[in-house]
Amino acid sequence: MQQNTITDAREFAKRVWITDECKALAEAYPDLAGFWEHCNRSDCMLALLDAAGFENADKVWNFFELIREEEKRTSADDDLEQWRENFHRAIEESTRQLEEQGGPRYARRAQWANAHTWTFYYAREAVQSARTRAGWDAGINVALEGKRSKEEIRAAYDAAAHEAFIQTMKQQADLLREILGNPFNRPSGEDFA
Repeated sequence: MQQNTITDAREFAKRVWITDECKALAEAYPDLAGFWEHCNRSDCMLALLDAAGFENADKVWNFFELIREEEKRTSADDDLEQWRENFHRAIEESTRQLEEQGGPRYARRAQWANAHTWTFYYAREAVQSARTRAGWDAGINVALEGKRSKEEIRAAYDAAAHEAFIQTMKQQADLLREILGNPFNRPSGEDFA
């Protein structure tokens, strides 16, 4: 790991904006491996990877691809196979261009920055989409049950949206652990700077 990277979950909680839930988790599991293993927030996990000097863009692109494909499956807009082909071709071309510009080390760090930025964005978009769909469905169902107040409809929307938020974050956190394992158990040169 790089010298200026975070090596303790409590330090991570102090230096990086994270939720109160993740701050409490950092107190309970101050070592990064324990924090990673028990965290159910994909956004905090992605922030931790960056703060700890993780640089294996391929693994994070894999996570990105899986969450993006899930979104594509729920949409009739694009052909999934064509999207996959374009996605992989774009990564290969980007890597080639970055290596030409600054060499392999520069390309590795730049690819990590790209992977982290896009993955963080699409992970949050997937969570927001799940929240909106669940809330909307719940609100409509309550409204269709008969005469309901705006407050009852709003309460149903909020409860369903909150539950979808928790479930989607947890699903993404589990997927990150499935793809990366626990990178803090035995940090390797393959994964860290």
